[in-house]
Amino acid sequence: MVVYVQTYGAAERELVQGWQAAWRQDLQALVPRAEDVVATARGAGRIPPLPVRQTTVRYHDEDGIACANKIAATGGREGAWKVEPLSARLKPSRHVIEVWVKPTKADADAY
Repeated sequence: MVVYVQTYGAAERELVQGWQAAWRQDLQALVPRAEDVVATARGAGRIPPLPVRQTTVRYHDEDGIACANKIAATGGREGAWKVEPLSARLKPSRHVIEVWVKPTKADADAY
């Protein structure tokens, strides 16, 4: 599996680094560096995506459901992180999971 992590600012960077290391080791997943979607969008002259209200794990295909649930367990108590399929409006990629990290108060306020 490839796990892409999206954040809404720099404040989440340290937080997700620990998760990424664990997912690499425990799940044997390929986990590229997290992307700050606000910085990416602004750099491209686009409007940044709306922030998620809770950290959300999106799987692209049926093979990713079990892995997505294991990743969601990182959030602690059950239901703390939402697990859902990729929107039907988007083109899925095999063996891909996206983790959209809820912005910290500092990043949400700067949004």
